[in-house]
Amino acid sequence: MHLDVQLTSQDWAATPRREMLAIWVWLTDVPAERGAMRVLRGSHKPIMEHWDMVLHDERRPFLPRVHGLNTASQNLEWQPEKEHLADVMSVPFAEQQPTAMVARRGQAQIFTQACLHAGWRNETDTPRKAFIMSWISAGVPGGMDEGRIGGIR
Repeated sequence: MHLDVQLTSQDWAATPRREMLAIWVWLTDVPAERGAMRVLRGSHKPIMEHWDMVLHDERRPFLPRVHGLNTASQNLEWQPEKEHLADVMSVPFAEQQPTAMVARRGQAQIFTQACLHAGWRNETDTPRKAFIMSWISAGVPGGMDEGRIGGIR
C-alpha cells in the first residue's frame, strides 16, 4: 500500500484544503474479486499527525507534496524516506484489513490520496476499466502546481 500525497494537519485544515483528491468513474462493474482498489480507512489522519511530529521546520515548506514531483529541477534534495514514514505506516495499520472500494459501472469514487491505498489483483477474466481524474484547488503551495500536478490541471 502507498500514499500519493503527503500532508500535515495544517494542510488538511487549510482553506482551500491543500490536498489532492482522486476521482474514479468506473466504466465496468468492479466487485472485490475484480481488483477493486483497497484503502485503509482513516489512515490519512495518523500519517498527517506523524508529519506534524517529525517534520523539521526547514522541510515544512515542501509539503503538501505529490510523490513523483521532480525535485531536481528545483534544487530540492528532500527524500521522504528520511523522515521515517515507514515507522508510522507499519504499526497502527498492521492488524487492519483494507476495505475494497467496490463499485458499479457509472459510479464515481472520490478519495484522498493521502490515505494508504493500493490496486488489487483481478481474480476474474474481465478487466476493470475506469476514467481517473485528480483534482486540487488552485494556488495550493508546496510544489503541487508543478510537475505531475501541472498536467492534472
